[in-house]
Amino acid sequence: MLEIASKIDQSYKRTRFLYHGTKLKNHQKIINKHFLMPGKDYIANTTDSGWFGKGIYATENMFYAAKYANGYKDLDFNEKTHVICCMAIYNSSKVVELEDLS
Repeated sequence: MLEIASKIDQSYKRTRFLYHGTKLKNHQKIINKHFLMPGKDYIANTTDSGWFGKGIYATENMFYAAKYANGYKDLDFNEKTHVICCMAIYNSSKVVELEDLS
């Protein structure tokens, strides 16, 4: 993580906790190794092509991430799903903020 942080100009470096929605069976693999990088690591199945292309997506909205972990549907009352909370260090000059989550 420090290697990534050292490559970002201090004036653009930000740290934030984000949520990533994926099936529970993927959580241990992510924890043991890392997020698989499209185009770099072998990925047998992808969720979708991504709004901005291939990549790893995370959000500040836990409920939006939960939809990905729950087959793209809202949770019913007392229904559970699993999301990963991760600390992201990123270059704020490369961020696009989405307001419309439809």
